[in-house]
Formats: sequence, structure tokens, C-alpha cells
Amino acid sequence: INSQITVITDKDEYLAGETAVITITVPDDATGNVTIRINKFNDTGIILEGKVIYYYVVPTSGDFIVEVIYNGDSKYAKVENTTSFTASKVNSTVIISVDTVQVGDNATIIVTVPDDARGQITINVGSFSGTGDIVDGKVVFNVSSLAKGSHTVSSTFIPSDDKYNGNSNSTTFEV
Repeated sequence: INSQITVITDKDEYLAGETAVITITVPDDATGNVTIRINKFNDTGIILEGKVIYYYVVPTSGDFIVEVIYNGDSKYAKVENTTSFTASKVNSTVIISVDTVQVGDNATIIVTVPDDARGQITINVGSFSGTGDIVDGKVVFNVSSLAKGSHTVSSTFIPSDDKYNGNSNSTTFEV
């Protein structure tokens, strides 16, 4: 017997890191499982009462094609269907913190972004410019030779993946 399969997602557009809920429906008395292919990712879902509810964490921004194959059983023939969705980059935050600085001390400047962010952070304060690779969501800079007075530090997050949008921030501190 020819069977039908429907494949729908709970939304048409996600943010990277969100969970897509994919509902796959086959005839109520169909048995077995379905093969789920999302771009280069493959998995299997077990059919229960004619449905598979599949949760997929969207890893990056981009276009995603969901292909589902039901291989059939003793009653139903093989059938497949597809759907698609898109994912956008997540807006990031850049938080700058500076320890209390006395004249003659180094300023420790910590720039924090989301924990799973990858890429680099740049800072500018006075005549100092620096760039560091993000580790565990932060970069620590040590800046020396700052004169007494007010200083503005500006920082930019430059992502190296398809999950986050870059962002910038600045703050002022006293020496």
C-alpha cells in the first residue's frame, strides 16, 4: 500500500542554538522507524502511533533541508518527504570589566562574550591596541603605563563562526 508522510517544523525561522521541533506523521498503523537527514546530519526516529517528534538543536545560521525517509513495513511502501527552515545568527553581547587601577599598576581588562563564542576580541585604550583569541567566552588583556585620569576602553567581538553576530562596546574607568 502506498503511504503518505508529512514533515513539518514548529517554525519556519530559528536563531542558531534554538531547538527545532520536527513532527513527522505516517499512517497510524505504520511500524518501524524513519531516517532523518538535516543537511549533513543523519539520525533515526522510532514511529509511535503514526508519529515521530524529533528535536534538533540548530547549530549555526543558514538554510536547512529536512529530508525524512520511511522505509516502509509489511503493509506500507517506502516514502519520503522534505521541508526546510532557515536560521539566523544570534545577537551577541560584549561586556567589559576593569579592575581598580592605581597609578603605576597594570590595568586588567576582561572582555566577555557568550561562553560558546569563537573568534577574536580587539580592544583599544589610550595608545594600546590588542587582539586576543576567545577562550571560554573571554579574553583578558593587561595594559601598562596608563596615566592618571579617565580612560575609555573600546572592544569589538569578531566572530569566526556562523552562530553569532559581532558586536562592540565601550566603558570608562579611572586610574
